[in-house]
Amino acid sequence: MGAGDVERRVWSISQTPSVGSASWPIEHWQALEVQDTTLDLFRTAIASSHRFKVSYWDAAIIEAARMASCETVLSEDMNDGQSYGGVRVRNPFRTASHRKT
Repeated sequence: MGAGDVERRVWSISQTPSVGSASWPIEHWQALEVQDTTLDLFRTAIASSHRFKVSYWDAAIIEAARMASCETVLSEDMNDGQSYGGVRVRNPFRTASHRKT
């Protein structure tokens, strides 16, 4: 299974996952690139927060995406279709017919 593939694992409250099945997410998440929270990220997020008039936390997500060379961020909380200096936000729950851009 590749990093782009999605698999859903659901356990009910009454089920106790085995050690093997409980370790599955960790083993597969290791294949994903993670952007560390660095001093540079902190500084650029503060600047972006002021520039785009968004919360520090939203700006940190945008700047982490930029540092990881992502062009699109999926968020239901930020403005769908808006570009934040080249990083575009898409609401994954909004249908294409309701998109602004």
